[in-house]
Amino acid sequence: MTETAPFPVDSRLQGIALAYRNPMQSFVADKIMPRIPVATKSFKYLEFDSEQHFSLPDTKVGRKSEPTVVEYVATDKSATVLDYGLDDIIPIDDIEQARASNLDFDPQAKAVEFLTDLIMLDRERRVAKIVQDIASYATGKGQNVGISPEAKWDHEDINPRELLLNALDSPLLRPNTMVIGREAWTKIRQHPKLVSSISSADNREGAVTKQQLADLLEIHQVLVGDSIYNSGTRGQDISKAFSWGKNIALLHINPAAGAQSGISWGYSAEYGKRIAGIIPDPHKGARGAIVVRVVESCCEIVAAKDLGMLFKDVVL
Repeated sequence: MTETAPFPVDSRLQGIALAYRNPMQSFVADKIMPRIPVATKSFKYLEFDSEQHFSLPDTKVGRKSEPTVVEYVATDKSATVLDYGLDDIIPIDDIEQARASNLDFDPQAKAVEFLTDLIMLDRERRVAKIVQDIASYATGKGQNVGISPEAKWDHEDINPRELLLNALDSPLLRPNTMVIGREAWTKIRQHPKLVSSISSADNREGAVTKQQLADLLEIHQVLVGDSIYNSGTRGQDISKAFSWGKNIALLHINPAAGAQSGISWGYSAEYGKRIAGIIPDPHKGARGAIVVRVVESCCEIVAAKDLGMLFKDVVL
């Protein structure tokens, strides 16, 4: 793939950027909107009318007749991936001091890890906003907006199991993934009625695991959005905010779907792989500096709005 700008990619640093995973972060964006490759930055994708996949034509063929003609209908749309990247400036003095210290410390590698972590956190926030946006679902699939405290899912008279099982049968194609914010998960996993559904009938204490709930609902996975970010003004006191809020989304995710094939609630178009490199900057510092850059190019697509369901603010 030809680069679109004269940016010198460093294969060693790129390997770090691609392999890096912060063990203290639990990002779920790539599981919700899986990355699929596109050949160019501007591309076309299909937005599906899911009804056609389940409307049965007459398949019977007479001895001398022709099979029924069906047409594969989808809306052809255009999109463009965006570049997301960050720089870190490292003075040459810092690099020389690190070498002279005989310590196992690589300023360039640490910069790549730091920048990659922030880029991944930003992507997590972007995907969380899409998942929690009522506009990402077919009409009537964004529900529970402004419900009363007595109807919240953590209220003792509410049965989360019944609500979830009934909801899973509502979309045109049954969701295989449940996405829930940490604030909601902490409360719902301790709900007495949910706990008793998993364990013995008289046991109303304890908590359910993600796998237990997935098995109970007969879905592939329960994903808990843990990521937080600072919603305050830069330089001021930190204002902790949860990226995934107090919401629950039920989604049908197909990791094998692509821009021109397969059907899935959503995915991410990715142009090339995440890259990292070094740009010399002789104007910074007494002895110059280097700029460490990490960049990725992607675009989040909601391709089949009727394959998902959203419940807003399910707990107090």
